[in-house]
Amino acid sequence: MSALKEWCSKKRGNLAGLAEHINTSAGYLCEIKEDIKPLPTHMIRSISAYTGIPARELRPDLWEIFKDE
Repeated sequence: MSALKEWCSKKRGNLAGLAEHINTSAGYLCEIKEDIKPLPTHMIRSISAYTGIPARELRPDLWEIFKDE
C-alpha cells in the first residue's frame, strides 16, 4: 500500500485539503494514491510537509535524494 493511500485510509487524510494546499485537483491526487500515476518529484516535499509522511516513503525509488530528510 502506498504511503499516501495509507494516510488517507487511516482517516487522517483529507485528499481535498491536500489538493488545495498544493494547488492541484483531488482527482489527480486520487490517481497518484491509487498508483495509476507516479507522484511527480516537484510535489514530494509539499505533500510530505502537509501529511507528515517522510519524502523517502512517498517515493522509495528516490530514497537517495531524501535519505537525510
